[in-house]
Amino acid sequence: MVCSSSSSQESSSQAGSALFLILIAVALFGALSYTVANMMRGNAGGDLSDEKAKLMATEIISYARSVRETVQMLKISNGCADEEISVNQPGSGKFRSSSYRVECSVFESDGGNLPYVPLVSGASAQEGTWFGDWWFRGMTFGGIGMAGNDDLVLEVRDVSNVLCRALNNIAGNNFGKSIPVDDVWGNGGGAYNGNLATNGDTGFVFIRGTEINGKMAFCHKDNAATVTDDNPNYFYYILIAR
Repeated sequence: MVCSSSSSQESSSQAGSALFLILIAVALFGALSYTVANMMRGNAGGDLSDEKAKLMATEIISYARSVRETVQMLKISNGCADEEISVNQPGSGKFRSSSYRVECSVFESDGGNLPYVPLVSGASAQEGTWFGDWWFRGMTFGGIGMAGNDDLVLEVRDVSNVLCRALNNIAGNNFGKSIPVDDVWGNGGGAYNGNLATNGDTGFVFIRGTEINGKMAFCHKDNAATVTDDNPNYFYYILIAR
């Protein structure tokens, strides 16, 4: 009887130890999964790794290039004028030209038929808001097109310093570790709707000499931001230079 009782207690002790180890393993696995998920997702803050930022920047610029190539195809193949180009998601009126023709719509099947892919998660600090996806507008840039004409541009708002630097590197801008700050930011206008003004009155004006003048793609810091701000950076990719 004594042996039986001892054996039973030993078995119970072993079972309890095994259960305790399983619970620890589950907790550790959960913590590891949470950490890996956060690493894979990335974020728009300063702790975004250089490698993750490089991959994210490559994806952003590659897709922006596809949008620009589709716009050019629509102009050549479908005879679309600059202000007839639409960059609305299928079924949406946002970024649709007031001179809308479906054959001039980048993302619609009867137009450019480019699959709409949302902005990569973690690229913008405004993710989940109106401004946290691709944004399109008419803007005037120094050294691009004719003075006073708004260009059609793809914009990514509120990107981190590390992603901003990566975007400039992938775009071929030799800014080193610095982020250019615009000299002039003439605020005006909103979402693109086909109205590309000829006087620059619905866009923005950027004048930054040798740093961003003439650049077709670049990331910069708003001149109203302080040096400690991490997310007042904006990336621009010009789709139509006018």
